[in-house]
Amino acid sequence: MSGNSYSSDCGRCGGKKTLYCSIDTKPFEYNSADCLNCGFSYYTKILILQKDELKKLRKSINYKSKKLTKQEQNNCKEFDKIYLK
Repeated sequence: MSGNSYSSDCGRCGGKKTLYCSIDTKPFEYNSADCLNCGFSYYTKILILQKDELKKLRKSINYKSKKLTKQEQNNCKEFDKIYLK
């Protein structure tokens, strides 16, 4: 993984520089933060949309769906093994 970390002000309690933030950029952008003062926490949630949710999203943005290639299917399987344990 590649990325960086920094301190920021907490949007919940207003603590100055109490929010420990981390950003990873490989293999995708992943953000998380934890307030060392009040315990507020957030993170990027990794999930796979259900077929009906995906269909609704595609329709809302007028996306023409296509079938995944064999390579794309293999990429998905490998990704799932790592990130969806």
